[in-house]
Amino acid sequence: MTVTPTDFAAITGLKVGREPIPFDSGIQNDRAPLEWFLGEAPKIEEGMARYKQFTWYLKKQATTDQEEEQMARAYLLYLFGATLYPGRRSKVHLSYLPALRDLRTASRFDWGGAALGAAYGFLGDSSRTEQSTAGYWRVWELWAYEVLRMYPPKYKDPDLSTLPRAVIWSKKNMGTKEGKGDLNAFTLYLDDLKASQINWDPWRAAGPEPEYLARSRAVTASRVLLESAFGWQWCLGDRVTR
Repeated sequence: MTVTPTDFAAITGLKVGREPIPFDSGIQNDRAPLEWFLGEAPKIEEGMARYKQFTWYLKKQATTDQEEEQMARAYLLYLFGATLYPGRRSKVHLSYLPALRDLRTASRFDWGGAALGAAYGFLGDSSRTEQSTAGYWRVWELWAYEVLRMYPPKYKDPDLSTLPRAVIWSKKNMGTKEGKGDLNAFTLYLDDLKASQINWDPWRAAGPEPEYLARSRAVTASRVLLESAFGWQWCLGDRVTR
């Protein structure tokens, strides 16, 4: 078992299963489109850009609509690099930029699917090598608290029907963890885990189920190929690849 599209949507509030993102894997090699999208071309390292350099755009005062859009794209790239799509060494792909051409319609793309696909890929790499994981790693932590009930911190908000669930696991609501949280403790917990301990579907809202969660449930029940800037990853319903 692992984080499914349903789990990811319930935790983050991002739907999995929208339109494919129009990636451009070679955009970092062409200065002209980078200047159009961002106002100026960022410094490129190994085909990616360090996302912290995009905070510079936030200090500008826009004088035209075009500059406002460029600043918005730079801010979104910063968020992508800091949260949903962080690569190793604090870098972010620029291939997302074509999806941000028209900011009024950018929400139609499968941002949730791309984030989950990247997380799958990085976790797979880490399980077979000594590399640290990357991507939106915190979703695994919150999933372990909710589904595996593995040493969850005490938190102040008792409303477990709140969605997306990351809201109640914010720092202001979290207290100390129930367990020590070291590697040996996690290993022993998983070795002794029984089916009766697992919370198989914790994502029940108090009212009508949000549309983004309903759509993600449909994706979870099917075979779907998730595309991210880091490659393709299969979601095989209730099965996962190694």
